[in-house]
Amino acid sequence: MIYRFPEAVTIEAIHAVVMNGTNVQFKINECDGNGVNAAQICNTVTATTTNTAGVITNADVDAGDYISYTSTANTGGVTKLIIAIDYS
Repeated sequence: MIYRFPEAVTIEAIHAVVMNGTNVQFKINECDGNGVNAAQICNTVTATTTNTAGVITNADVDAGDYISYTSTANTGGVTKLIIAIDYS
């Protein structure tokens, strides 16, 4: 789990960048208040060494829900992944 939102929010953007290596593919999901029943927030993001934005498919996160990160691939020895989530 990455974070638990105490209030309902709308995800406005997801940005990512990697350090070293080539790329990391990942998804950000919304999970219920128990951290299960994941629903995808954005399509798979392929983060590279330049700022990459994800495509939001499920922007609304309920109060008390968690968001989680799932890596689907890592190419080229990436040493750091930075993810920024804009919300209101």
